Amino acid sequence: MTISNLVANPLPAFRTANRVPGLNADQVAGRLMSRLTREKVFDIKPGEKAFYLVPINPARYLVVFESLTIPDPDKLFSEDLLSRISIDLGGVPVLGLRKNSFYYQIGTKPGKIVRKDLASVKLDEVFGSQPSPLHVPLGMTAKGPAWRQIEELDSVLIVGPRGSGKTTLMHAFIQALVRGGATLLYLWDNKAGNEFGRYNSLPNVTVAINQQLDQSDKLDETLQQIASLLDKRARIYSKYGGSPTLDAHNSKAVQEDKLKPVVLLIDEIYFMPPEIREKLTRLVTIGRAYGLYPVLGCQHADRTCINGQLDANMTTRIVFRVPDANESRLAMGRAGAENLPNTKGRYLFFDGNDFIQVQGLNINLPAVVGIPASHTPSLCLLAPEEVAMVEAALNLQGYFKISAVAEAIRRNPKYVSKFSTTWAANGWLTEIQSSTENPPRRLGRRLTKPLVRMAGLDNKYPELMSELPEKETLAVSVDEENE
Repeated sequence: MTISNLVANPLPAFRTANRVPGLNADQVAGRLMSRLTREKVFDIKPGEKAFYLVPINPARYLVVFESLTIPDPDKLFSEDLLSRISIDLGGVPVLGLRKNSFYYQIGTKPGKIVRKDLASVKLDEVFGSQPSPLHVPLGMTAKGPAWRQIEELDSVLIVGPRGSGKTTLMHAFIQALVRGGATLLYLWDNKAGNEFGRYNSLPNVTVAINQQLDQSDKLDETLQQIASLLDKRARIYSKYGGSPTLDAHNSKAVQEDKLKPVVLLIDEIYFMPPEIREKLTRLVTIGRAYGLYPVLGCQHADRTCINGQLDANMTTRIVFRVPDANESRLAMGRAGAENLPNTKGRYLFFDGNDFIQVQGLNINLPAVVGIPASHTPSLCLLAPEEVAMVEAALNLQGYFKISAVAEAIRRNPKYVSKFSTTWAANGWLTEIQSSTENPPRRLGRRLTKPLVRMAGLDNKYPELMSELPEKETLAVSVDEENE
């Protein structure tokens, strides 16, 4: 067979710059096919295509393989073969990726961080740059703060040994999503709630807390709760003729049937019993269509806990410094994480498009369950100007009077009104209150306890906190009701 019979026609190479130094698209396809044929990677019938070569940008090609022609995927992704292909192409990087199918990425390297002071940046310093309520902070790169939408990340595997910064990154995800108020969060930490239990009083958060470290029954209950939630969503989807994704459903549903994304964060999945891991795998496999986005953390990339279908459905990989190249390959399909600098919070991020080095952010944590709040720093999930608005309202006995708040922070009332609308929609401000006088006097919306907690001001105003409502009761869709 000739190469033209085996390879789908590649797009023309740019005339201004070759994507792989010294080679055009036809040469890349030819050398790649030659090497893979010699290594007997394919099992191809006459007329079948072996792979497609797709230009991505001036520095990169994507090779998409026909998975049915690959009898032994492990051979396709072996470090030895990737190294030989790299040599054949003049030394450019070649990255193997299993993401619902089989891919090579040719001609890309992770961006490097050169500023050492990035390790000192705190999450609350960059909250003001959060692009949307669904964005989570990856951390700092050489270009500044990096954010990604949780829906774009899809399903995330975070691998990091003890003390690497893995759990800190998960805290950053949680705090950003709580601040956004646009998701339902389910959390489990395998530490009897000593990590994630601190978020249990915040809105839209459910924490599975076991009484003992070696128990996982609460996680089992939570997974069953999520499974029931997805069943309800399937019934709601059917009212509108079905939808492939949550966005597609929400685009045609009436307001009462619009649904929030569900984010499931589980740390230390290694300790999950096999029968519960099987339930988790099923949820991860079917959940994307109904708006379920899992974020799973583990200390080591162990095939006993990350294998088969669960591994295949992890779209985004975040890998902190690991001991050796073999563990790096298990975690993200290639070596490299073993060469990261010995800096806490430094990791490689790979989602199939971007392959970058990131420095995680420092965070503040709310009080741990059972420890007096005075012994721990206050949690702040708001930007400094938002905190100023909340404090101005607290000085008005907790009433968010737009004109008075705007004057206190020296902003236009229209600017403050935008926050009032958003916070009221999230249930963080009450409906407009009126006095008991006759005739009644308009008092404005009142702060709720969750909003004051997110501003980190609950310890500063303890007496007023006792008077504020826990949360405004809002009409919610069927799947958000607690049963």
